[in-house]
Amino acid sequence: MMISRQNLICKGSDLTEDVAKGLVEGELQTAHMFGQVVFKLYNYNGINLKTFAWTNNTLESFNSAIESNGYHWGENPEGDQPHNTGLVNSYPTGHALMDVSLEESKKWIDAESRTFKPEKCLIFEIL
Repeated sequence: MMISRQNLICKGSDLTEDVAKGLVEGELQTAHMFGQVVFKLYNYNGINLKTFAWTNNTLESFNSAIESNGYHWGENPEGDQPHNTGLVNSYPTGHALMDVSLEESKKWIDAESRTFKPEKCLIFEIL
């Protein structure tokens, strides 16, 4: 059994551009970025990464690294609660997960389970 040591970097809610700079891949671009340091976009909302794979925002790079692995940082992309399509319960209960279709509930629960809430996260370096 391998035991790893860890070093606390910060709480998720304390993540800043400066902290994220040490967590993502960066390089100096000389030609088209006028000598700026830019950071890798790992997967970004339909942008062709072969032609545009860099950003000057370290938090955007950090978020794209998480999204490229099927997770979300901060907000559930399905919203605060499941979407009520109006097709299910004729007698609303007032409970968010009971007044929507099973499919919508599953979709929201799955997205919620893959969403990191910064205020509940700790970011560690594995030594």
